[in-house]
Amino acid sequence: MKPFLRWAGGKQNLIKDLLRYLPPTKEVNRYFEPFLGAGSLFFATDYKKCFLSDINKDLMNCYRAIKEDPKLIAKSLERHNANFQVDEQYYYKVRDRFNKYLEEKSLKQAARFIFLIHTSFNGIYRVNLKGKYNVP
Repeated sequence: MKPFLRWAGGKQNLIKDLLRYLPPTKEVNRYFEPFLGAGSLFFATDYKKCFLSDINKDLMNCYRAIKEDPKLIAKSLERHNANFQVDEQYYYKVRDRFNKYLEEKSLKQAARFIFLIHTSFNGIYRVNLKGKYNVP
């Protein structure tokens, strides 16, 4: 499975090399990932118990929301995409709403996060010194 996000410092290009250094699942049944990001290495493994973490609260909210209700996230993204197709300012409206609710850890906020990353310039995540998402 491939990651659904692009992330600065991602390991996507190193997967083949990194997998050689992981112990087989017969020997170790747990995987700990302290720098999840896009999850390239995680998605390339088949460990049964995985402990995923990252310092980015919005990113972790996104993963929790997908685990909790992937269908609702998909519906929200379809709605965002439809609105984006007809309103050239829609991206900025979603970005403003995302920044307004930074402390909210919800499915709606997770969908906004995914939408913003997929439609922003170069598909990057960047925040200013106040912690607000600011990619054009």
